[in-house]
Amino acid sequence: GCGGYGVVVGELVRVGRIAALATKWSFDYISWTFATGGRSPVFKMPTIIAQFPIFLSYIFWLIYLIRDAILLFCKKDGEEGRE
Repeated sequence: GCGGYGVVVGELVRVGRIAALATKWSFDYISWTFATGGRSPVFKMPTIIAQFPIFLSYIFWLIYLIRDAILLFCKKDGEEGRE
């Protein structure tokens, strides 16, 4: 069943906070760039093109963190974790 894992929960909360902070920072960074209309000096391309993958990677970090936490806590008794 879904059991408690004392130390693991603390680590998940710690990593979750870092992931949430990084995601918020990258969203604020993209929002600021969009508002100021930043462009690259040479090609005059919007800098948001280069910054969006950073935001996307943090979103995926949160998604995989949530998925892995669910898999960890809700695996069936005696079942090995997926590698």
